[in-house]
Amino acid sequence: MSRRGSDMPVNTHRPTDQRPSWLEVVRRTRIIAAVRGADDLAGLERTDVGVVFVLNCTIFELRAIAQTCRHLGRYTFAHLDLVEGVGKDAAGVELLAREVGVDGIITTRSALIRDARRVGLLAIQRVFLLDSASLSTAVSVVRGTRPDAVEIMPALIVPAIQARIPFRELPPVIAGGLVQSPDELRYVLSSPVVAVSTSAAGLWSLRP
Repeated sequence: MSRRGSDMPVNTHRPTDQRPSWLEVVRRTRIIAAVRGADDLAGLERTDVGVVFVLNCTIFELRAIAQTCRHLGRYTFAHLDLVEGVGKDAAGVELLAREVGVDGIITTRSALIRDARRVGLLAIQRVFLLDSASLSTAVSVVRGTRPDAVEIMPALIVPAIQARIPFRELPPVIAGGLVQSPDELRYVLSSPVVAVSTSAAGLWSLRP
């Protein structure tokens, strides 16, 4: 597949797709399930979590997960930086759209946000806040790439510095990482984030 790929945008939302928008789903549940393989989907059917972040898997596992999630009416976002067997470039993004069937990607790489939008995928920019400089850089990057949402890592830092984060100037903010208990979940959701992503399956059914 060439780097340019087709000039036609790839519509990953088929005409028969009757799901509400992914953001409607996120705002309703405020929980996003983060999974690392098909085995982690076992508890998904028993919850109303509608958005799944797929981490640390192969391209083959990702295809199976995406098919299962679509069957269940859930949105699938692949963390492209961590998926094995697919290039971290425009061709890799197009492969995910055309052949794998994910709804969107998560990435720390700004160029991939633009590539995802070109082929009709949703795009979430992941940023890590380590100090004041990283916060300033993250805000600048997000303003430039204009993703569908931004995921801030680690989640537990967000409530502590929420006054410094220009939520009104950013796309919807998701917090992810290190949330393992109901108290931690409630703490993060007390901030202006729209949702928390967590791999702790015991939290997927909670609705603080």
